[in-house]
Amino acid sequence: MAVIEIISPANKDRKSSIRSFAEKAANLLVSGIHMFIIDPFPLTPRNPQGIHPAIDRALRNRQPRPVGPPLTLVSYQASEELTAYFQPIGVGDRLIDMPLYLDDDFYVNVPLEATYESAFAHMPEVWRTVLVG
Repeated sequence: MAVIEIISPANKDRKSSIRSFAEKAANLLVSGIHMFIIDPFPLTPRNPQGIHPAIDRALRNRQPRPVGPPLTLVSYQASEELTAYFQPIGVGDRLIDMPLYLDDDFYVNVPLEATYESAFAHMPEVWRTVLVG
């Protein structure tokens, strides 16, 4: 079983929201549910290192955040030993395919860039203009 979660601004609007999301994610991971998290929003003073370290803290893990661009893609393999596949990205970067684990030994690649391009191509012109400027 797996969960795909896209972080919203409400997940990061206050420290209690970040803590609540991190605890929810940690509970799922400890229960053996794999996760793929997309955090498309910049770091904030309430979340200066990103969502991954908050989840690590909730898991009582003290791994430092890798240095790199401020946005985050992270896929968790919730096996006997939890593994995080962390991919920092920057605004305008091409999105890479990320693994979504469905069990301990099997995953599918989530085609993020192709999905974005397809959604953008079918978006009404008025909204494409708003996004692009």
